[in-house]
Amino acid sequence: GAAAVAGELPGRAGEALLTAARTAFTDGLQVAVLGAAGVMVCAAVLAVALLRGLHTKGVEGETDADGVAGAAGAADGRPAAAVPAGTDPAGTPAG
Repeated sequence: GAAAVAGELPGRAGEALLTAARTAFTDGLQVAVLGAAGVMVCAAVLAVALLRGLHTKGVEGETDADGVAGAAGAADGRPAAAVPAGTDPAGTPAG
């Protein structure tokens, strides 16, 4: 790239080209990093805003596999209240 061309130029012209290329690379890299950081901050704010209202509610008195009250659910990931009566957690009729 610019380093190869700078090596072919005589004296100070090559040095000037190499300095300009390094400065341009560093400036471009800084802009890219700041842009990426801005996107990440926006994504984090959006995630917090969208997830703030979400929380899991279990059926009172039930516990999950770890023994934590109020966090029970079906084996397929549905909330416990969504499992129809008379069916097993997989949704097939009991019996």
